Amino acid sequence: MDQNTRLKSFFALLEKKKEILLLVLVISLALIVRAYGLDFPLYHWDEKVDFDNMLYASHNQLSLMLYTHGSFLHYLVLAVWSIYLTLQGVVPSSQNLIAAFVEERELFALLGRSLIVFISASTVALTYFLGKRLYRSSIGILAAFFLALNFLHVSESHYTRGHILATFFASLAAYFCIKIYEDARPRDYVFAGISVGLTVAAHIPLVILVLPLVVTHLLSKSAHQPNRSWANWMMHRSFLLSLVMTAVAFLVVTPYALLDFWTFAGQLKFFFLEAAGQAWVSSEGQPILLFYLNEHLRQGVGIGLEVLALLGVGYALLQHRKRDWILLTFFASLLVVITGKANFARYALPLLPFLMLFAARLLSDGAGRLPVRWQMPILSVLALLLVLPSVSRIVRFDYWLTQPDTRALAADWFQKNVPAGASVVVEGADVLGPDLPLDADLLNEAISRAEPDSLSAIYLQVLRKTASDGTGFRLKKIFRLNETHQGTMTQLVENAAYYQQEGVEYLVTVNWMQRSPNDAYSPGFQASLDDLYQEIAVFEPTIYFRFDPYSWRMDYEALSQVRLGEAGVAGPRLIVYQLR
Repeated sequence: MDQNTRLKSFFALLEKKKEILLLVLVISLALIVRAYGLDFPLYHWDEKVDFDNMLYASHNQLSLMLYTHGSFLHYLVLAVWSIYLTLQGVVPSSQNLIAAFVEERELFALLGRSLIVFISASTVALTYFLGKRLYRSSIGILAAFFLALNFLHVSESHYTRGHILATFFASLAAYFCIKIYEDARPRDYVFAGISVGLTVAAHIPLVILVLPLVVTHLLSKSAHQPNRSWANWMMHRSFLLSLVMTAVAFLVVTPYALLDFWTFAGQLKFFFLEAAGQAWVSSEGQPILLFYLNEHLRQGVGIGLEVLALLGVGYALLQHRKRDWILLTFFASLLVVITGKANFARYALPLLPFLMLFAARLLSDGAGRLPVRWQMPILSVLALLLVLPSVSRIVRFDYWLTQPDTRALAADWFQKNVPAGASVVVEGADVLGPDLPLDADLLNEAISRAEPDSLSAIYLQVLRKTASDGTGFRLKKIFRLNETHQGTMTQLVENAAYYQQEGVEYLVTVNWMQRSPNDAYSPGFQASLDDLYQEIAVFEPTIYFRFDPYSWRMDYEALSQVRLGEAGVAGPRLIVYQLR
């Protein structure tokens, strides 16, 4: 080997090491910002529902109460919990799991969230590999950096929810689709099908990602078998196998889609026709897609990076490269999913790796037109400027998670100021109000009514073992004070006399249950509440968020008021009323 060859090899090795070092740094950043403040209590509605669903599955041969949130994450978390119990020397039976969960709920929540953090950081790494395969390694690093410090992706990575998991497998499906286009190997078809199936199992509306799989197969014809007829190409064995593997992967982690088909189908029908047809977050008079662009993405990604990503989409369209069309088909398919009325920000998560790739590609190609010595400095400065809005929000959000919360303060106040055994009704869907202990006598009554050996009976018995006599309350948690619920039927409560007649001594209201003036109690109900009950305590946050920032919608104006090192009180505004 001559001197020049040795020098080239040496510099190539240095370049490779620098690339690996940058990737490790980016992934480390992603882990730090996602793991910080992870041990907060259960504040997310759907996270609480999912944990209950997991406990139900542990007791019912892995069948779920609800399938509309997907099932893949439930079984993954159950596996993590079971491994933890086993390492503790505890047999991971349903009863032992429920007992451990009740006694160490925050620890079990932390285990589930830690799994999500790992998957989220893995998505950052996968974005790098996708960018490297599609374009070049520098674009992969840049796209991974953008995703690592993306506020929307970081904030949603703090909860045990299926959208981060779906985002990972949607990106993995795209990676194998690119490999199908390059090589058309049977194993890539298999892995692409499995990835799509697991994506759907994590978030069922993403069944639309079967479309990019079909488009990839169509685009690969000219590269591999241009003389084959289209009809014959669509019957290609590997392609059909990929569709079969999509179904198999889905059914492996959602077995009750077959074993209890009518329950599964009925829940999906309700979800798509009713639940998904509601505008849960007000779009403020805008079309849903425009609201995503103007609110969820503009604030969650940063306006500069959002504009760059959308310009990158246009740039990809102009390139007329088949690889780009594969990525664009994923992007377009995911856009269709978020145009429904159930417009939570988290539904946009699967879009983010693709948007970051489009942004990184355009920025890198643009910088490539500069003189060589200016390329890296200018590219680095622009990349840092683009992530600054997200970084600012990430730091504030992570800090705010560690602050005291009005719910914890209210729970402590109840223990000191309200007599044990008092009848209390708390609104807030079980997570927005204070977490109060249950009265032992109330638990005994509930246990006597529960079906023996049922999940409810086991759960109540564990609660009774951990309850201290003479400290709990006759507690009822509801959605809203002015509503009653029977199954899916909602009935308005017109007068607070309803609670007076039930012998309720204390009521707790939560301002996040009245998300807008249209959601406020009727004047008649509020007047009856003020007439029959009196305010005895109010718990105010130091910064007023208009909405529940954990599961509902982030109030970015309020978030901007958070100051690092400045102690505050988070949470909703709570009012405690006592019967006059």
